[in-house]
Amino acid sequence: METDPEPHLTKAIPPVSAETLKIAALFAQGKPGQVWTDESLSEHIGRDVTTECAHSVRSAVRRVLNEHNIVVHRVRKKGWKMAKPGEVIEGESSVPDGVYRKVKRSLRRLSSVDYKTLPELEKREHDKTATLLGVLGLVASNKGQATVAKKIEDSKAKLDPAKTLELFTSKK
Repeated sequence: METDPEPHLTKAIPPVSAETLKIAALFAQGKPGQVWTDESLSEHIGRDVTTECAHSVRSAVRRVLNEHNIVVHRVRKKGWKMAKPGEVIEGESSVPDGVYRKVKRSLRRLSSVDYKTLPELEKREHDKTATLLGVLGLVASNKGQATVAKKIEDSKAKLDPAKTLELFTSKK
């Protein structure tokens, strides 16, 4: 008697909702600076985007970023807006400060561990994590940001990541 082969598990890719596709198509046709109110989006898809269908708007925002390289962001009490290039730059320029704060908090928590009592394997993991966080903190600090900004201003171009790291390791 033959046995049935074992069922194979396949990776399930969740289907994209019709609402998400409609909203993404609308966003993709927009112009920088254009604002879509919650009411207009709700009317466009026939469901309330502030409650029952909010996930579809967030999915559409991710979809237009991934597929069309378009940034759409939330405008409080208005709706959704396609960002202009300056708005994207302004919004993302605060990321290093957030990274620096996160690194400092993580290093504080890491320093609470009694290093001497750790097994050898955990000591190496602690060292690796502390080193990586230290490098991130060095680059994301105000002084690090100023160093990178000065070099970019001098060269008038974006720096290669390896060259950027050299700014922090070279002796002056």
